[in-house]
Amino acid sequence: KIIQTNASALEVVVQPGVVLDSLNAQLSPLGLWFPVDVSTSAQATIGGMAGNNSCGSRSIAYGNMVHNVLAIDAVTVAGKQWRFGPMARATGDYGEFVEKLRNLYEREKAEIDARFPKLLRKVAGYNLDHLGPPHANAAHLLVGSEGTLAYSERILLKLSKLPEKR
Repeated sequence: KIIQTNASALEVVVQPGVVLDSLNAQLSPLGLWFPVDVSTSAQATIGGMAGNNSCGSRSIAYGNMVHNVLAIDAVTVAGKQWRFGPMARATGDYGEFVEKLRNLYEREKAEIDARFPKLLRKVAGYNLDHLGPPHANAAHLLVGSEGTLAYSERILLKLSKLPEKR
C-alpha cells in the first residue's frame, strides 16, 4: 500500500508490492507521477522495479530507479532494520555499516571509475559508483541488487510533476 504522500516535497513512501499503475492513478489527481514508466506498468511492482533498476521509455529525461529512489527501509540478513539512504546522516550500527561502505568506495574508487561504464541505463550489478560523491546514498546499493542484500519493507520515491504534454 501507499504509506505516505508528501506532494510539496515530491515524495511518496510505498510498500514494495505497490503496482506502478495503481501508484500513478492515486498520484494523478495531485498532478504528480512516478516517472519510471516501464511498459509492464499494470503488473510491475515498485519493489521489483527497484530490484532490477528499471528504466522505462522516458529514462533519459527522468532517470531510472536508482535516480528516483531516495531511501529504502529494509531488513538485513542479520535481522537489522535500517533506513538505507543518504550516507551523510548515518548513526549507530547503520553508521558503522556506512563507514565500511565509504572505506570500500575510497579504497576502490579508481577501479570503480575505470571499470564502471558511463551509461544512462546501467542496470546490471551493484551500484558501487553511487557510494561516493555526488550520490553517496546507500539505498542506491540496494537498487539493482535483485534482493540479494536486504529485504525491502518501504521505499521512499522521488516524484515528478505530470508533464503538460506527452
